[in-house]
Amino acid sequence: MSDFLNIFDALKHPAHRHAMLVHWPIALAILGLVLAVLAVLLPKNNLAKIVALGAYGLLLVMSWVTVQSGDAAHDAITMPLSNEVHELIERHEDMANKLWWFVAGALVLLIVGFFGPQRPSAVRIGASWIAVVINVIAVGWVSLTAHLGGTLVYEHGVGIRPPGETMGNQVTPTTAPASNHDHQHDHGSTNAPGDEPAPAHHETGFSTSLPADALALFRNEAWPILESRCLKCHNPARVAANKSGRLDQSSLEGLLKGGRSGSAIVPGKPQESLLIQRVRGLVPDEDVMPPPPADSLTEEQIAKLEQWIREGAAWDR
Repeated sequence: MSDFLNIFDALKHPAHRHAMLVHWPIALAILGLVLAVLAVLLPKNNLAKIVALGAYGLLLVMSWVTVQSGDAAHDAITMPLSNEVHELIERHEDMANKLWWFVAGALVLLIVGFFGPQRPSAVRIGASWIAVVINVIAVGWVSLTAHLGGTLVYEHGVGIRPPGETMGNQVTPTTAPASNHDHQHDHGSTNAPGDEPAPAHHETGFSTSLPADALALFRNEAWPILESRCLKCHNPARVAANKSGRLDQSSLEGLLKGGRSGSAIVPGKPQESLLIQRVRGLVPDEDVMPPPPADSLTEEQIAKLEQWIREGAAWDR
């Protein structure tokens, strides 16, 4: 009974649920290939044909279910991730979505090969063996997709390890320690005679000076919110894939450039900033950000973002 309850509890966790469901397409793809080959080699055995078609029909359904569970697991990620991990996630998701095409194509060809017109028989034979070839490709495809998923979990700790822990190429969600350049801003210059002064980190012409309080507001308040709640979707990898409105929030340049809807922030004017309008749900016909099933930002978090923008949107990363 306790084992059953443990399984039930695991199914409530999106990442664990996906990890459990992902084994079904792998097993069904291999089983479907074996059954398809047997059915082709036994053309008069209708039971073998029906069982093979049933296996591929179930594979099609489980592929869809697994993709949906993967989307839920992705949405549930709260830890910041590096661009490399984002790219791996994109590849994993794209390959999982394309698996449907292999399965659906093989299923249609098997139906034609098993129950198509008796004459010419070459059509049925050809369709059957083409389906077998596609089945072989599907097994390799689902195996590679699963391998990418395993890489994300076991090498990068995506989805399984709790927020705050790091593994592989994750980005630590805590504020980075101040650099020597930061201390120069806070306590005055410490450059030795002849040393070149450290350049300002600000990426645009809005401000060339970074007061200590503005930097602290960015590092301690604004950046942790952007990093933990926004970057898993609005990052260079998804922009390159033409997703997430082509908005990159990993840099001030990206926020100022904006995406399909225009600039995300207007320094000094939080109420005119699209970022604030979206997190407050003020844009007609557009969902509040972050989108469901993720929790919306708290009023305190939104206020911190507004303060950061109002004070000039300092940026030093």
